[in-house]
Amino acid sequence: TNEGGGGSGVGVFSGVIRTENYGGFASVRASCQINVSKFKGFFIEVQARTLAADRKQYFFLVKDAIGSARQVNYKYPLSIAGGTSDWTRFQIQFTSITQAEFRGRQVERPPFDPSKLTELGIMLLKPHVGEFALAIRSIGVYT
Repeated sequence: TNEGGGGSGVGVFSGVIRTENYGGFASVRASCQINVSKFKGFFIEVQARTLAADRKQYFFLVKDAIGSARQVNYKYPLSIAGGTSDWTRFQIQFTSITQAEFRGRQVERPPFDPSKLTELGIMLLKPHVGEFALAIRSIGVYT
């Protein structure tokens, strides 16, 4: 959702994770076809909107052309503590995006190819059940 409207520029990834009916995850994704290989990596600025004692492990997801054809995600962990009004900026080097998965199972794949970015997103998985909310101020690339 776009929090506050009026051009605030902040989106909120929120919901409830349940494990009934083989559930246990939530994700939001955007499709694209972009060559980002002239950059070093991605950045993402986030703010947890949960309780202070709550620390959740979100994942930053990307796919390249081969990954899209085979439904393989690359996941990068983002450990985010709740209960603070501070924004956290993560910088994720392309060379550190190495965990390739197909439906939650690790698979052997060549490294992520930043010249063929086709999808990016955010995911939260069980054991984090219940309500969650993560504000996202920006996602981009850096040199």
